[in-house]
Amino acid sequence: MIKLMNKFNHKLKLDKIIIYLIMVSNFLILFAYLPFYQEFQLFKNADNNFQLLRFDNIYYPRLKILSWSAFILLILFLIYIIKNQDQIKNNLFNYLIFSLFILFSLSTYFALDRFTALNGRFYRWEGFIALAAYLFFAFLIANLVNKIDYFKIYAYLIWGAASVLSIYGILQFFGVDFIKRDPLRENWYRAFSTFGNPNFAASFAVMILPTLIMLYLTLKKGKYKIAAFGGSSLVFAFLLTTATRGAWLAFALTVFAAIFLLFDFLKNKKKEIFKLLIVFILIIIILNSFHGGLMGLRFISIFHDLQDLSSAEEDEIDRVGTYRIFIYRNSLPLIMENPYLGVGPDNFAEIFPQEKYREFTGTKNRVVDKAHSEYIQLGVTTGIPALVIYLFLLLYVLYNLKPKTFNTINLESIKGKKKFIKTTLFLSVLAYSLQAALNISVVTVAPIFWTILGFAGAYIINYNEDDFEEESS
Repeated sequence: MIKLMNKFNHKLKLDKIIIYLIMVSNFLILFAYLPFYQEFQLFKNADNNFQLLRFDNIYYPRLKILSWSAFILLILFLIYIIKNQDQIKNNLFNYLIFSLFILFSLSTYFALDRFTALNGRFYRWEGFIALAAYLFFAFLIANLVNKIDYFKIYAYLIWGAASVLSIYGILQFFGVDFIKRDPLRENWYRAFSTFGNPNFAASFAVMILPTLIMLYLTLKKGKYKIAAFGGSSLVFAFLLTTATRGAWLAFALTVFAAIFLLFDFLKNKKKEIFKLLIVFILIIIILNSFHGGLMGLRFISIFHDLQDLSSAEEDEIDRVGTYRIFIYRNSLPLIMENPYLGVGPDNFAEIFPQEKYREFTGTKNRVVDKAHSEYIQLGVTTGIPALVIYLFLLLYVLYNLKPKTFNTINLESIKGKKKFIKTTLFLSVLAYSLQAALNISVVTVAPIFWTILGFAGAYIINYNEDDFEEESS
């Protein structure tokens, strides 16, 4: 049996299969947006009965892909680990991932609604199954990726997907949609592509855009540089058409951070930056001419909200950000009600004062099922220790990936490739982390982020030891 497993592992290279399966899963999750072809769908509930609810053509397919991928990956990993125990290293990244897994497990077991905590709330599906899959993706990538070519393959996959999804989102903004929508989204003109919501689309776009811009600035003349320029323009236009102000702010802050950290590099790229700025300005002007100047109105509303925040009127403050301040004000105290393990994954709606919210907003049936801040959501649902560990994980990654001062990057050399990988991973994680303060984790985007976080972990685990290989994978 052992000889057979050795032969199986040697011939098929399970580590490569696992890595590629995660990449394929990421790709399928991005594009698993089904036409709305039926009105209702049966969903199993906690009593083992079934509820007839609106057909979920967006989020539920992603959960299925995610859960089945994680199940297959678990089997492959168990086979792999039997003969390759020394491949899993003792490092802080693994300890943090494992700690989150333990805390999520305990939070699920002691949840107010254990069924929801395990499976996730309808139309959200971020229960323990999804959270554990995110962690597993990050863990596997961090420990199995040891070749630079894996970074390259995944980057091309995500950049290509982002460009295609951006085109689709931009078409939606102009009123063109070739996929039948559900009744909820039938008249939306803000772009959401395949992500189900403009805010979620923006969280993906802002995570990818800085890396495409960095690619354009780094490449020498040629078709790849032109492609990077076009991809940057498309994703920037897509980010604008989502009209998501939190993501716009996150992108602006990421740009400021890049200018501060990469000033020596950027000052030598004045010509490329000028071209990009001209195109970005033209995109803003063109897009703002549609839908009554939506872009300009959304931008101006940021300053209106800031003015309201400085107001002494509590009601005005609570209405800022489409009632986000009201939600934050009433969510933060909930963290202390179950400070150690929270109320359980995706159990936010069970504890939030729904009637108080409806009375304040004048809505009748709306349910607030997320805190509209990934960090507050995590604190309420899984507890303060999980929130602290997650924040420490992000800071640990950002600290270790913070780019050092450099004047140029030569992608022809192994050192240049490492420098580029480190910088783009830093910008991607930073942009997502910033927008997460005003947005939520969602099954259409989070698997991509955790995979990128896994690549960040792989870099941190390997770069000091110079373990990366330049050979083709």
